[in-house]
Amino acid sequence: MYAGIGADAELAPYRHYLEHERVLAAHNLSEPEERVLVETSNSRGSAFARLAREVNSRARFTIELDGQESEKTQSEILVLLYDADRDVRRKSAASVSAGLQVSSHVGTYIYNTLLHEKDILDRLRSYDQPEASRHLANELDSRVVDTMSDVCATNFDSVARYCRLKSRILGIDDLAHYDRYAPMRGGASDIPFSQARQLVLDSFGVFHPQLAEMAERFFANGWIDAALGAGKRGGAYCAAVTPDHHPYVFMNYTGKPRDVMTLAHELGHGVHDVLAANNHLLDYHPVLPMAETASTFAEMLVFDRLLGALANDGEKLALVCSKVEDTFATVFRQIAMYRFEQQAHRARREEGELSTQRFSALWQQNMQAMFGDSLTLGEEHADWWLYIPHIVDVPFYVYAYAIGELLVLALYANYQREGARVAQVAAPATSTGAI
Repeated sequence: MYAGIGADAELAPYRHYLEHERVLAAHNLSEPEERVLVETSNSRGSAFARLAREVNSRARFTIELDGQESEKTQSEILVLLYDADRDVRRKSAASVSAGLQVSSHVGTYIYNTLLHEKDILDRLRSYDQPEASRHLANELDSRVVDTMSDVCATNFDSVARYCRLKSRILGIDDLAHYDRYAPMRGGASDIPFSQARQLVLDSFGVFHPQLAEMAERFFANGWIDAALGAGKRGGAYCAAVTPDHHPYVFMNYTGKPRDVMTLAHELGHGVHDVLAANNHLLDYHPVLPMAETASTFAEMLVFDRLLGALANDGEKLALVCSKVEDTFATVFRQIAMYRFEQQAHRARREEGELSTQRFSALWQQNMQAMFGDSLTLGEEHADWWLYIPHIVDVPFYVYAYAIGELLVLALYANYQREGARVAQVAAPATSTGAI
C-alpha cells in the first residue's frame, strides 16, 4: 500500500517527507495521547525552556571598569572576553560567573525538569538513547555521529597545542579560561555596521552575483535586528518562517571582526531560506547538519575577504588566530558540549535529580579535556553551562555545528582549488517564492 502511494506522480514532491515521517511514526503514540502532549506542551517542557530564555535575557552583570561600576547585558559582558586588556577579561569572566550564580538554582531546576521530561518521553516513544531522537530527526546514523565525536575528542590535543603557542605569543605563562579569546597583538579596529554590510555583500558577490543580490534584500528591507538592547538575548540566529514569508536575522553587533563573520553566517542561513522558498512547507526546513553548511560557507567567504584587505602582518595574524579559535569553538567545543549533554542526560536518568555542582563537574570535565594542561579552567568557569541556550531549547543540537564546519572546510578547500567552476556549479536558481 505504501509503495503504491509513494509511486504516485502527484506525491513525488512529498516522497522524501513521507518516507521520513514513516520512520518517525514508529515512535509515535496513539492520536489521543499525542493530542494531550501537544495541548499540554506549553505548560511543561516548553514553558520551562521559555523561562530559561527569559531568565538569561533579563540577567544583568555588574563590572567595574576605570573606577566606575556598570551593568551589562549578557551580550555586552561576553564581548569583553575578547578585550585586549587581560584585567578587563578577568573582570568580565568574574562578572559572568557572579551573574550566573544568582540564577543557578532556577537554571538547575529547569535543566533537571527538562532532562526528566525527555527521559519520560523517550521511554514512552521507545527511544533507547537520549540522543536517538535527534539523530533520527537529523536523518543520521548514530554510528556516524559517534565516529565524528570520538575522532574530534581524540584530536583535542590540536586545541592544546594551539593554546601553548598562543601562551608564548601573548607572553602569558598561566593561560586562564578568560584568555581563550584574547586578541593577538595588532588586532583590527572596530568595524562599523555599514562597513560590515559592504564587506559581506562584496564577499558574496565574488562567489556569485546572485548571492549578493539575495543578501542585499535583508539590509534593504530591514530583515536584520543587529542593535544591542536591554532585555535582548545573546547569540545570533536566522528565523525561517514559511516559504511565502521572508526570514529574519537576529544578532548582537558589537563592531568586532568576528561580528562581521557572524553577520555573514546568519545571512548564509537567510539566503538558504530564500532559495528554499521554492519548496513546499514540508520540505522547507533543512535538517540541522545541512542547515549549517550555507552559513559556514558564507562565513569563510567573508574571512577570505577580510584577510585579503589587511596589509599589516600583525592584523593578519590576529584575524587568522581569531578564525582558528572560532573553528575550534565550532568543532571541538561543540563536541565537548555534546559529550557533556550525553553524560548529563544519562546521569539524570541513573542518579535522579542532580545538583548544580554535579552538572558543573561534568561541564568542567568535558571542557578541560579539550585544553589538557595548556590552559586552566578556574572554578568560576564551572557554572557557565547555565547560559548555553541550545542544551535547553534543542537537546543535542550542537553536534550539527561540528558536522557543518567540517563539511564546509572540505568544500571550501575544493572551491579554493577550482574557483569559478565550483561557483558555477553551485549557482543558485532564482527564487520564485512570494518572499
